[in-house]
Amino acid sequence: MWRRPRTSTGSSWSPACTTVVGAGTDSFDALSPVVQWVEHGIPPDQIIASHAEDGVVTRTRPLCPYPEAAAYKVKGSIDVADNFKCKMNGRDRADLASSKHSYR
Repeated sequence: MWRRPRTSTGSSWSPACTTVVGAGTDSFDALSPVVQWVEHGIPPDQIIASHAEDGVVTRTRPLCPYPEAAAYKVKGSIDVADNFKCKMNGRDRADLASSKHSYR
């Protein structure tokens, strides 16, 4: 099964894509997580994207597997990926795993 994360600009990525045009988090390493998945059987739960200004990272955000989206945890800086969680329609991945309608 292929997971297709979406960027904060709504674009989806491919393994060859390392830059997304638009404001926000516009740079990420898509190849390393795919290599881990293919060679070691470990699919990525998320990929961290970043935005830099003048060579300094000013924002990070998680790229979540479709159909999930990054949801702010309501505390901490909105510029730090750790303050977001991948969710689908407001539900955590653990809720979905216990559901009979799991998407995985």
